[in-house]
Amino acid sequence: MHPTPSGAFLMTEPDAIRAKRYRDRKAGKLAPLPICTTCGCSMRKLDRLPLCQRCWLKTSEGLAYVREKTARSRAKSKTVA
Repeated sequence: MHPTPSGAFLMTEPDAIRAKRYRDRKAGKLAPLPICTTCGCSMRKLDRLPLCQRCWLKTSEGLAYVREKTARSRAKSKTVA
């Protein structure tokens, strides 16, 4: 796994390595995945702890991120067209 500056891990590894990590986690050799404090789902990306992506997007910070991303996309499409 390759950590990013935010502490998240990029999924650039082969399927065999991810499958091995899954089997090891299931066998109890690795720590379990963290659980979202709001909805209780297991989290794959760890950069938004303690919330999963779906719950984080409902927060004020997540909503601001979506608005900014949409504005950038619309601005970019206007310059291209």
